[in-house]
Amino acid sequence: MRALGFESKKSEVLDILRENERGDPGFISYDAFLRVMSDRIVARDPIEEIKRAFALFDEDQTGKISLRDLRKIAKELNENLEEDELEAMINEFDLDGDGEINLEEFIAICSDH
Repeated sequence: MRALGFESKKSEVLDILRENERGDPGFISYDAFLRVMSDRIVARDPIEEIKRAFALFDEDQTGKISLRDLRKIAKELNENLEEDELEAMINEFDLDGDGEINLEEFIAICSDH
């Protein structure tokens, strides 16, 4: 569940197991797991998911994604991007011209403008 972006409490996981277990106690079938997770994914608020992704990029919590933030993320992902490529990414989506990507601009990027 955590790998799919769900931080669930132990009691929540135990409830899911109790409601869906068949046969072996403490285990559920793949189909049951798929059904439970599909329901949870469909129930997600897309804007909240975008905000959560934005927070991952905005490491210094300034409310903006800077060139420094983007450079750090690229390095963590082992993406060998040149400085001019990173600058081009910022410039492409920086609608207010301040040299950084704010939350509104990020939402526009993620929701096809």
